[in-house]
Amino acid sequence: MAISVDGNSLIINNCTLTLSNAFDPTTGIATITITPSGGLGTLPALVNGTPGLPPGISIGTVTTLSAGASATATLTQLTAGGPGTASTYSLNLGIPAGATGSTGSFTIAAATDYALGSGSLTTGNALIYNSSSSKFNPLPLPLGSTYGPTSINSTSGTTSGPRLLTSIVVPAQTYPWFPLVSGQTIVSGTVNTQVYLQAYITNSSGQQVGIGYSAPGTANQVVTLVSGVPTGSSSSYGQVAAGTTATIVLYATQVASTTDAWSTAAATTSFQVTEIPV
Repeated sequence: MAISVDGNSLIINNCTLTLSNAFDPTTGIATITITPSGGLGTLPALVNGTPGLPPGISIGTVTTLSAGASATATLTQLTAGGPGTASTYSLNLGIPAGATGSTGSFTIAAATDYALGSGSLTTGNALIYNSSSSKFNPLPLPLGSTYGPTSINSTSGTTSGPRLLTSIVVPAQTYPWFPLVSGQTIVSGTVNTQVYLQAYITNSSGQQVGIGYSAPGTANQVVTLVSGVPTGSSSSYGQVAAGTTATIVLYATQVASTTDAWSTAAATTSFQVTEIPV
């Protein structure tokens, strides 16, 4: 609003001039209300202020309430804002704990990925995954058992063999397995004698699962059997299928080109088989 005086004239620009009860003859007074452009009534124009700073809110305390309680939230002012500064507040929360759920029940026999199959729910069984059926079957834990022979043969003579020293019958298992063999024998012969120990599945024409080597030069030799298959064998060589009874045999064979007599004794021969699940 601009007011200027030009001689006897009063000039007012950019405003609204209002005469309230224009003139009171008893007093000789006239009331004039001047409202600037954009103003409201008798109030001056309001000008938009500069936007203030956003308040600062920090998390105060978080309290765990008892189950079923109502959640709480309290906002407390820490500092008042001013020119160039923001007000700060602390937010305190109370969060109820979850209620304890009821005890559920589960029957494993009702599971869709479970099948009794040939197993049974007995003590010591574990759920073993069957990739063929894509289900879990209750089976004995495949920890592997060790078996020994019921008798051992003593052998003698000049024949090269193979001479059957002993055999072990391993009952059928619910899983495929590999025979881990070990044993030894004392061979009594001459300095020309050279005898190997060999373990096979079924007979001397079966798959070899162990061998022990000796060297000529001494009349009495201790030959130790170690587990193993021939070099170049397939990954399934020597495995016994699930549900199959297997007989593991131990032979002694003279490999030197000599006819000298040699012998083995039951008292100095040992043999055992451990079935290893695969």
